[in-house]
Order: sequence, then C-alpha cells, then structure tokens
Amino acid sequence: MNLSEMNVVKPVLWLVLLGVSLVGCSIPQAKDHSLKSISAVTDTSNFAILEFTRYNSGPFDSTEVKATSLNEIEIFEVHYLVAKAIREYNANIDSADWKWYAADLQKGLFNRQYIPVINGKGEKVVWVNFFCDAGNKAWRTTEVFVHDGGNCYFNLLVNLTTKSTSDFFVNGYA
Repeated sequence: MNLSEMNVVKPVLWLVLLGVSLVGCSIPQAKDHSLKSISAVTDTSNFAILEFTRYNSGPFDSTEVKATSLNEIEIFEVHYLVAKAIREYNANIDSADWKWYAADLQKGLFNRQYIPVINGKGEKVVWVNFFCDAGNKAWRTTEVFVHDGGNCYFNLLVNLTTKSTSDFFVNGYA
C-alpha cells in the first residue's frame, strides 16, 4: 500500500473505531429479551427490537421472509440510514405542511420498533416503526399499529444489505 492510499484508509478506520466506541462505551447491557443478540447498544430506552412473528410482522408477508437479529454495528447502520432518510424526506415537505407531515425527531418524543428479517433475495431488511405515545410498555414486545395520527406515526424499510431505505410513510389525519 502506498502513502496516498494509507492517508485515505487511516481516517476511515479512525471514524469506524470512533463510531463503534461511541456506540459501545458507557452504555448499560441490554436485558430486554428482544435485544438478546446485542451485548451493548445505544440508548435502548426509546427503541425495541421485535422478533418477526405472525403478531409482529410489520409490512412483511410471512411466506416471503424469515426472522433474524441485529448486532451492534447493524443497529448503528440502521440509525444512520434512518437519519439520512428523514433528512431527505423532510427536505421535500412544503413549509405549510411541515407541522402535519414532517418527521421531526428533534422533539424527542418518538419511540421506535425494529423488526429485522431476511427477505427472499437473502437481504437483511429492517422495518422501523416510529410513534409518539407509548402509554404502556407493551410497545417493547408488541408491534404498534394505528390508523391516522399524522406525523406522530411513521415508518420505513431499511435494507442493510444494499444500505438503502424505502417505503417511507407518514400517517395521515382522519
């Protein structure tokens, strides 16, 4: 490897190490059974990983996917890809509609559920479900599904294999 290649690789490695250490440091071990494959994660008070079942299926057809888990790095990737998708989505919202349709995480009100699966192509895909009101702790084990509710409820798919997002959907109002 020549000197110019090392100058490119070195900062990238430092960024990866920094990201992994930020995710793993000073974070308590997850005890929630839905996080059984994770030894240390980001703040788990606002998200849960649900195992794909017929009761927690998100938008997936059970004949086309199979359950899987997420590791620490995959959770970090999901967070990154979701943040990117939200920025892109919000950039296309008219200012008059912002109050009703923007996915505004700055409010800090959202909990989220992740349902990871392997699709028919062998790709790891995660359905990410955001919602404001978690009146009880059942959201940690049972999929939250509502009609309407506006931008207090939105979801999207994250494909970890292709590093892409799709099907970004913000609920409407009745």
